[in-house]
Amino acid sequence: MKSTVTDPIRRLRGLDKEIWAGVNTDEYVNELRSGWQALPIPATGQTPATNSDDVWNRVVRHQGAEFRTIRGRPFTYEVEGSSGIWFFLDGRKVNRRLWRGELEEALKLCPLTAPSELKAFQDPSYLFGLLTDPRIIGRWN
Repeated sequence: MKSTVTDPIRRLRGLDKEIWAGVNTDEYVNELRSGWQALPIPATGQTPATNSDDVWNRVVRHQGAEFRTIRGRPFTYEVEGSSGIWFFLDGRKVNRRLWRGELEEALKLCPLTAPSELKAFQDPSYLFGLLTDPRIIGRWN
């Protein structure tokens, strides 16, 4: 019988299912995670951004990656030397540069719950998106 599903991704459902026959998924995932270093996760879901140099290094490492504001708007950024960040929305540069010192001051306010906590800084929506992202605050590399 021919499939009536037209979505090519949905048509993959069940493909090669015999490979996973008899595998307990929970045990499989636990085995994969067994070598991971345990990280504390506070109630807010954020780990403390312990060292501004570590955070800055993660910011540099993830420049060009897509991040999201609290409302889900995608943005990217570029690091300028060792002193600042330019944000990009819809491929266009936001005409304000976030100074590295502002990032370091904002780190002192972490963990954050709302962009309004950063209203004293340039681009608080984008800064909030950075400082609440696991790639930057240190839960993921």
